Amino acid sequence: MRGRITMPEGETQAKFKIPEPGIHDLMICKTIDKTTKNGDPMVSIGMTVMAGKDAGAWVWDNIIFPDPGSPAERIAGRSKHFLHCLGQPYEGEIEYDSDRWLDKTVRAEISIERPNGYHRDDKPIIKDYILKTTPANPTGEQAQADRSVPPPDDGDDLPF
Repeated sequence: MRGRITMPEGETQAKFKIPEPGIHDLMICKTIDKTTKNGDPMVSIGMTVMAGKDAGAWVWDNIIFPDPGSPAERIAGRSKHFLHCLGQPYEGEIEYDSDRWLDKTVRAEISIERPNGYHRDDKPIIKDYILKTTPANPTGEQAQADRSVPPPDDGDDLPF
């Protein structure tokens, strides 16, 4: 997906392994370009845990690029922070290309969302992306992401 946006000022399924809550380095293995119910551009990103006992576990997240005046405009800062943590342009008017995110790494705090009206099983979610001062450069087996993709988060639990 390609697009242009002016960023604001300031800041799975049960059959798949669920990573433990905590801070993990993740590799982006899948991007799916979508649109929210309100018509805002959204990218669903599938990421795998790169190391440790949770290596290979998947977590999905949605990155939304809200149009001005959209109800989702209040979360544009989260998208900006994601781009910053990924080492992509994030200030002012930017162009983004989700295809360029593949095989890049990002550090994030994973939390577990308990079953609710949107899903019946525990679901790993990104609580926050964490800016790395030194990029993680995986080598050897860690660089080989498990590409047996669990189903993406369809974004149906988004309130807009």
